[in-house]
Amino acid sequence: GYEPGSLVYNLLTPRPHVGTTISLDEDGTSSIYACLTWHQELGSVFFIEGSFGAAIHNGKMDEYEFLRPGKVYRGMGSPILFRESFAIGASVTENLNVIVQLSHMSHAGLAGEANAGQTALAVKLGWEF
Repeated sequence: GYEPGSLVYNLLTPRPHVGTTISLDEDGTSSIYACLTWHQELGSVFFIEGSFGAAIHNGKMDEYEFLRPGKVYRGMGSPILFRESFAIGASVTENLNVIVQLSHMSHAGLAGEANAGQTALAVKLGWEF
């Protein structure tokens, strides 16, 4: 059915979210993103989430050499990228969640050959106010 908490309801009512990934390395890539997130409870403790949206970043656009001379890395190719993620989480308390998230951003080959993309694995703590 279409009642809150049901799979159909959750698919049709994603929540918007914004976030950032900050690199502390001076040559690293930081980004800001805005996505829609779909959340599905799997019983009383576990849940899954998926998201899709867009990101802007400060990474290199074209091919470049980094750390190892002669080793050429592909750049990101576009300042605006798609961003998607998948997460598995657990509700530790009524207000505290622990989440393991795999995220990826790239331009999906739509902005030329340079498309290094960026994939990240994160462990997150969430607090619901």
